Amino acid sequence: MPYRNPPDPGGPLRRITSTSLVITFALVMTACVLGVMAWKALDAKKATLASGSADIQNLVHSLAEHASHTIQAVDIAMAGMVDLLKYRDPEPDRFNKYLAETAKTLPQLRGIGVADANGNWTYSSFPETPRHNVSERNYFAHHRDTPDKTLRISEPLQSRVDDRSSMIVLSKRITKLDGSFGGVVAAAIDKDYFNGFYRTFQLGPDGGISLIRNDGTLLIRWPASDKTRDLSRTDLFSKHLKLSSVGYYKIISPFDGIVKHFGYEETPQYPAVVTVAVSEDWLLAEWWKGLRTDAIVAGVLLCMILMLAALLALQFRFRSKSERALREREAHYRLLANNIADIIILIDARSLLRYVFAVGRAGAGIAPERYSRQIML
Repeated sequence: MPYRNPPDPGGPLRRITSTSLVITFALVMTACVLGVMAWKALDAKKATLASGSADIQNLVHSLAEHASHTIQAVDIAMAGMVDLLKYRDPEPDRFNKYLAETAKTLPQLRGIGVADANGNWTYSSFPETPRHNVSERNYFAHHRDTPDKTLRISEPLQSRVDDRSSMIVLSKRITKLDGSFGGVVAAAIDKDYFNGFYRTFQLGPDGGISLIRNDGTLLIRWPASDKTRDLSRTDLFSKHLKLSSVGYYKIISPFDGIVKHFGYEETPQYPAVVTVAVSEDWLLAEWWKGLRTDAIVAGVLLCMILMLAALLALQFRFRSKSERALREREAHYRLLANNIADIIILIDARSLLRYVFAVGRAGAGIAPERYSRQIML
């Protein structure tokens, strides 16, 4: 009788099932690892941005307080001078000495002086009173034409006394008893005073701090940039300051075109706005480092999952080969048992018949009923 390989009871369905199981295992585990990694990365990014937002807003508030106090100290000193000059003209030597002591006491001051109604300097904290005329300066024209006692902050000006960096002039109007214009008291604050303070903060290579007048004129920019001086058309002045004096949002910087997270605050007493901008890349630098570490860990886990899937596939293949080998061996024995005339009897330890092959039952004189009964026993 010719031999044929026994059919696989599961057939292709079993092979498909085992393959599907391995693929499903690999896909589910991969999805779990990637899902956990994505959730962790997004949560960490959200926390990093929230922390950065709080830090920027706190820094903006501190810098606004610093700018306000810097200007206020000069304002208070100038207010006393304006009241004095309203009633009388002090003796030059004594008043110049007083101005020099005031400039020495306030570190933010480069110098302070008094110009008369024609724009000529009459008093000064400098060793020699300047001889140039300031009647064409915007701050002088403003006070001459506007009977306003409030402090005015000038645009950045280049000093005519020395060749140092540009300065900001704080000025107040002197009004005589009869209401006429009596000149101005002007105090110069060196831009390096603010820059020296601003550079102590770590804001990354693309970060920046700005002090801006409320009409959009840039007063101080650290680090220095000559790209723009007028910011009145930016969203800060056209939209955000109209809604709130304090805020935080994302911008594309008008100075370098980089995406930055931006905080601002308007000083309550003076017409000035302080801003802090930090690039998004620098703000998320630590997050990127953590993400790379997580990606390495995820890659290792995915490799382990692939290895487990490969081992599982090998195990299924080995099991399938073992089952096929057992079926072939059983088929060989059945073919042998069904085609020989010898009697094969299987008896257990209790002398009970366990197996008699079909041909051997008649030769052994055992009735099928008795054999079945003995087997069941």
